Amino acid sequence: MFNKCPHCGASYMDDDAEICPSCEQPLKGPATAKPKPRPAAKAKPKPAAEKAPAPAKESPKPKAAPSTKVSKDAMVADDDPFDLGAARNKTKAVPVARKPAKGRMVRVECPMCESPGFIAPSQRGKEVRCWNPKCKLPVFTAPVPEEKVEEEPEKKSPAAAIVLGVLLLGAAGGAAYFFMNPPSDPGPAVDPNPTPTLTDDPDAAEPPPEATLIRPDEAVAEAKPLTPDELRSLALRRLAEAARDRDNRNRLDSARLQAEAYALAGDRAKAEDALKRLGDRNAAYTVAPLALLARKTGDAGLLDAALAASERLPNSGRQSLDWATELAVSLVTAGRTDDAAKLIDRRHDDGHRGEYAALRSGAEAFGTYDLLASGAATLIRSASNPQWVAVTRALIAEGAEDEAAAWAKAASGETRDDALTAWAGTVGARKSVAADRIVGLTDNPTVASRMLAAAGFEAMEAGRRAEAEALLAEAVAKYPEYVPEAVPDPSAADIYRSRGRARDGLPDMGAARTEALAALKIAELQSRLGQPDAAWETLQKGLTRLRGAAPSAVVMRRLVDQYETDRRAVESELRSSLELRSNNEVFQAFNRYRRQADAWAAAAERRFGLQERLAGGAIEMGLAERLLPFLDSPEEPWASSATVATLTKSETAAVAEAAKAKAAEELPTGETPWATVIDGEFARGGRAIAGRLKALSRDPDRRGLWTTVAAVKLLEAGRYAEVSELLRGTGDAVIEEDVLEIVGGRATVLGRGEAALKELSDPKYRLSPSGLAAMNRGIVGATPYVPEPEPPPAKGGGA
Repeated sequence: MFNKCPHCGASYMDDDAEICPSCEQPLKGPATAKPKPRPAAKAKPKPAAEKAPAPAKESPKPKAAPSTKVSKDAMVADDDPFDLGAARNKTKAVPVARKPAKGRMVRVECPMCESPGFIAPSQRGKEVRCWNPKCKLPVFTAPVPEEKVEEEPEKKSPAAAIVLGVLLLGAAGGAAYFFMNPPSDPGPAVDPNPTPTLTDDPDAAEPPPEATLIRPDEAVAEAKPLTPDELRSLALRRLAEAARDRDNRNRLDSARLQAEAYALAGDRAKAEDALKRLGDRNAAYTVAPLALLARKTGDAGLLDAALAASERLPNSGRQSLDWATELAVSLVTAGRTDDAAKLIDRRHDDGHRGEYAALRSGAEAFGTYDLLASGAATLIRSASNPQWVAVTRALIAEGAEDEAAAWAKAASGETRDDALTAWAGTVGARKSVAADRIVGLTDNPTVASRMLAAAGFEAMEAGRRAEAEALLAEAVAKYPEYVPEAVPDPSAADIYRSRGRARDGLPDMGAARTEALAALKIAELQSRLGQPDAAWETLQKGLTRLRGAAPSAVVMRRLVDQYETDRRAVESELRSSLELRSNNEVFQAFNRYRRQADAWAAAAERRFGLQERLAGGAIEMGLAERLLPFLDSPEEPWASSATVATLTKSETAAVAEAAKAKAAEELPTGETPWATVIDGEFARGGRAIAGRLKALSRDPDRRGLWTTVAAVKLLEAGRYAEVSELLRGTGDAVIEEDVLEIVGGRATVLGRGEAALKELSDPKYRLSPSGLAAMNRGIVGATPYVPEPEPPPAKGGGA
């Protein structure tokens, strides 16, 4: 039994206790204070049935029954234990990109739904939002790479050493068992951080980890260079990315480049899909892709669509000339020469724009991606219709030499002469061509002479010297021997009476031009064969013959200046020579004289321009010293010409001093040798070249041409960083795209397509997405197209 306190009656167990644990009174003896009362036990609540009824009260009006509808937020909260409500929606967390993009290449994984994504390096350690809309907890903190901290080795106790020994023994036993009973091959290891595979489909899901398996023997092996097919496939994927890239400010042109690339690769379905994205509003962008597809497939419907779209080509810009040329080639190939002729008659340019477009067209058509290769510049330079010449050369590149010859003959006048010369030179660069075949294309001996010289020059460039010498002999024999008389200085009456006569009463300038250019081409071949004396003699013939085409430019400049400054003297001469009586007749005669004088002055300036072109050829052939005495002629304005201006900058001191002595006080700027500028600034890098080219000309087509030449030269030297510096230094997005397309193609031709793509795609070079798209288009264009073999016919069978 328990002991009890004599004061409060509480029980206690300790027999040796002296103080009551309840009332704290001594257990023996009288109480020292009033005992504390024991706490009363709480009364148990009565059942509800036994409670006294509450007094009756007036019942209040019945309240409306609570609604049984549940709000949408409440339903979400009940179904989603991780729902964060409004806080989740108002967070400023940066969204995670579903696929890698420029500047967002750090791979992260949502801890909730395990969806992989990509963020910028600066977003590590910050709150980001999962891209998966079904994720229950989309906001998470992006992980920061852990820094490895070297820990001091812990001192092992004897017990730990014993345990370690036991473990080692167990491991040894396991190893013995493994070698005695080897397990089955578990398969290749899985990369814990697979690289996402790029795809053309924007809605395609991320590939599973199994898609990037790496075998142990391949993990340490060096990456093999891409095959041409693999490089083309990579370039096509990059083009698809550029067409979808929101940072690409020129996605329209990138889609056009993508369609062209698929057409070149022989994938009609994807090419047509890219064309659909362009839409009817951008029909002009579909001309070239449709023309390429039509030529690949032979589909006449595609050709009709391209021809209809060509009606919406812009009247300005170089690209419209490129696209018209591409369409004309397809039209001629399909036998629709008349449609092609009408198109090129409307869409051509006789200046620098047309020359640049023709050079680009030839570089792509022949797959060289070298604008100045195979004498292209000399065949196209100052052609009367560069686009007609470009179509001629592109047809030869397609293997249609006969169609190209027929196309060249379909032109008229100077355009026909230029196109036939381009045909002969282009064919001569590719293979031996008989003189009889060349001569048989024209009944004009001078044109035949020019064609023979062009073919001979290209044969010499190709190393076929004997053939070049034979063609030169034929060209010299065909060149006319007669020397026309120089046009005398005209009087006021001669100019007045020239109105209404053929060519304003002047000789045929087209014939004189052909004779001069034939002399230039023969001289170029003679110089190339090491015959400088013969070359200078031929050039003199050409210069002399031009005097029979128009009056002296010096004389015509004086006559124009006279009617502008001394009208009364001109009217007096007209009154006297024409025996005019009334002032009204004199007034009408003066106006007629002024118009005809302007026409004669234009012809004289054109004549002198051709003379300067021959003089420039002499300088290029190293005949400047022989040219100097010819410049003393008082009949021509050599003293104030661009020719003398160029000679004053000659690297030969004697030539430069002699030219300065002949020069007038005011000289034109002259055509600075662009190649000399590029060579002079090459060591200083791309930015220096860009600055010099920009200072020399504001013409975007001239700068585009020579920036391309400089970029290719830097590429061939492996100076990729300076290629980007050159392009950024131009400050022109159009030039950047044009140049990168040629750079991509040229790199592929040289076997450096993969390296160029890897280097120039680096974000540090800051090239535009549209520029990189153009580079990939060049890579695809330079990769030989190999059509897929047709499947073998199904074997017959059946019951």
